[in-house]
Amino acid sequence: MRQGRAAPVSSGDAKALFLMTTLLLPLPVLASSYEVGDADTGKGVKFKAQVSYLRNESEESWARPALEFGWGFAQRFELTAGSGYGLSNVHDGDEVTGHEGLRLAMKWRFLGDLDQSFKAAIEPELILPTGSRSLRGGDDRTLLTLPLRASKEFERTLLTGQIAWQRPLGSDETFWSVGGLAEYQAVPGLWLGAEIIHEESNSQQGKFQRGNVGFRWEVGENWSLFGALGRSFSHNEDGVHTYGRLGFEVALN
Repeated sequence: MRQGRAAPVSSGDAKALFLMTTLLLPLPVLASSYEVGDADTGKGVKFKAQVSYLRNESEESWARPALEFGWGFAQRFELTAGSGYGLSNVHDGDEVTGHEGLRLAMKWRFLGDLDQSFKAAIEPELILPTGSRSLRGGDDRTLLTLPLRASKEFERTLLTGQIAWQRPLGSDETFWSVGGLAEYQAVPGLWLGAEIIHEESNSQQGKFQRGNVGFRWEVGENWSLFGALGRSFSHNEDGVHTYGRLGFEVALN
């Protein structure tokens, strides 16, 4: 599972926002590393840890680890909070490390019960500028994201669509994206998936398209492993972006 103000946003600020959202946004509640989130809401408390990697022509960035807690309550709601430790290595030799911002999200599944094949949910999210100032490029803005998701299950296939709107608060710059995810249960407990995301903004960053392939493996009743690899196929001046994620999720209830 996924980026204005009175003065125009600089390319450095836009890059910092892109890196931050790329590393932290795809943290859906179910064990998955896709940018297209899920429409389910969990039960009880869950913990997730993952390593994320991004590389383009000018730099490479890591979130190692990215951590998240989730709490499902009242059947239709789920609250999540997450952060992590990041490293950005610019190809000219500069290296920046520090803590990522705090991510807070509240999911509401407003259509469909857990045992039904069709579900829809909205998950308002804030990324607060609480992390290391050097890692976020001096950007002190809070990032608001409003994703709307719908999913439909067909026996061993799960299809999910997502539309998301994103804006740095106090800014005139806005981002929107649309994505689709298809997952297939190859064997009991193992889901293989592929997704495509199209993103646009009203800034000079223009259009951006990327895709990922990944897996979700339910190892036991309370444990899951997940991972994904991807790259961009329509990109900005930073050229091709490549991605990688690997992590686990455990239910604590």
